[in-house]
Amino acid sequence: MTRYENLMSALHSLLAINGVIYFQPEELLELGEHHRRGEVRNELPPDHVLPSLAKVALIADTLRAHCGFALTVISAYRTPNYNTAVGGAPNSLHMKGRALDLAPVASGRASDLAKKAKALWNSQGQRWGLGVYPTFVHVDTGPGRTW
Repeated sequence: MTRYENLMSALHSLLAINGVIYFQPEELLELGEHHRRGEVRNELPPDHVLPSLAKVALIADTLRAHCGFALTVISAYRTPNYNTAVGGAPNSLHMKGRALDLAPVASGRASDLAKKAKALWNSQGQRWGLGVYPTFVHVDTGPGRTW
C-alpha cells in the first residue's frame, strides 16, 4: 500500500469511531489549492495528526447536519511552509491537523453557512474555534473563540 492509501485506511477507521458521516478521508487529506503556492508544496499529514483530523471532522460533520446543505473542505492539514505561503496565522491549528476551512458546495450559500455556524457555535457553548470569512468558515478544536 502507498502512504496515501495507509492514511486513507487509518482515517476511515478514525472517522467511523468518531461517528463522522458526512466527510470522507480523501476530503480531509485535501492538500489545498492546487497543492502548491509558488514554489511551496503542501504535503500529506504525519500519522500522529490523524486523530486530530478526525476530531475536527466531527465539528464539521455537526455543522453540516445543522446547515442542511453540503459543505466542502477547502483546507485541512498544512505544513508550516505551506501555511506561511498561503498567509496562515503563525500558530495556525491547520499545522496540527486541528482545523478545517469549509465552504458551501452550492454558490450563494456563504452567508447561510456563516449564520448557521454562529448559531451552532453558540448553542454548543462556544467550545471550539470559529472564524467567519466572506466565502467560507474555519472550525478548529482550539479554545472557544470567534473572529
